Parts: sequence; structure tokens; C-alpha cells
Amino acid sequence: SPVRWGLLGLLALLSLGACGFQLRGASLGELNLNYRLAYSGESSPAYTDFQRILSGTLSRQGMRPGTPADITLQISDFVLDTVDGAVDTPLRVAEKVTIASMTLRVLDGQGKVLAAQQQLTKRDVYRIDRSQLLGSHALQSDRQESVLAELSQQVVLVLLIVTRQQNSAVNSASSKESRPLAA
Repeated sequence: SPVRWGLLGLLALLSLGACGFQLRGASLGELNLNYRLAYSGESSPAYTDFQRILSGTLSRQGMRPGTPADITLQISDFVLDTVDGAVDTPLRVAEKVTIASMTLRVLDGQGKVLAAQQQLTKRDVYRIDRSQLLGSHALQSDRQESVLAELSQQVVLVLLIVTRQQNSAVNSASSKESRPLAA
């Protein structure tokens, strides 16, 4: 009967949810931490855009800039570049490749390394119509913004892994302390 199949489907979804399975785009959880960005490099318009996008992404995860900082994000070697790829002259189509990369290190409030240096990279390949320069420029800007947003999501994933590892270490240490000693 339809009710039976509906209940079986609901049971399957609940069991997947219980084991930690998440659909793409599902909330990753609240981090609820104060953070500080530390950038070692020359400031550029591309980094300013990335900083704006990253701040919004972190804010949606419950993080806020603040002092004292629970976590420091050390960013270096930030690069956003768009290069020309293949060109099809008769069709007036050009391929573009947008690449954003950076090195990230995560420190706790006392300066202890939580995540060693990691190279984060996002790449996007797309085609533009060379006969419409204004539309091509707008498309390129949109693609760059998208790449920066995806790079900021990679930062959030690193933070989620670090905070979960930190929380599980704290929980296991507190459970060892609370166990009674055998006489």
C-alpha cells in the first residue's frame, strides 16, 4: 500500500540521517566561534572580494570576527587568476580558466596549530562569446565570484573538521577523567 511505502521511505531517510549522511547543500552546523583573519601578502582587490565572501560564509556558519579569537585563520599566497584557454576563431568562442588558490593554517586562541598548512584550490573552466565583450566581462566576473565562494566553502569544511576533532579530543579526555578508578 502507498502508506507502507511512504513509511519505508521515511524510515530509510531517518536511518541515513542517523548515521551522519547529509544531502548536498544541507547545513553544516553552527560553529559558534570568534575568529580572526591574518593575511600575509599584498592586499589586492581580489583578496578584498574573497575576504568579503569568506566573512559572509563564516557568518552563516555562526562565526563572527571578534576578540579574543577562538580561532585564527592564517592565509597566505592568495591568488585569483583568469587565463585564456583554447579559442575557436570561426565560432568566436574562447575558453577561460579561473583559478583561485591560497595556503591556510588554523590556530587556536593560544596560537597552537590546529591544522597545518594546507593548499586550497578551486578551478573553473568556461566558454565565452568573444563577439559580446560586455556580456563576456560580466560572465567572467560572475565566475570569479563563484570560484571565491567555493574556496570559502573549502575553508569552512577545514574548520568543521578541525572543530570536530578538537571537540572529540575534549570529550574523550573528559570521559577518561570521569571514569572511576578500579581499586
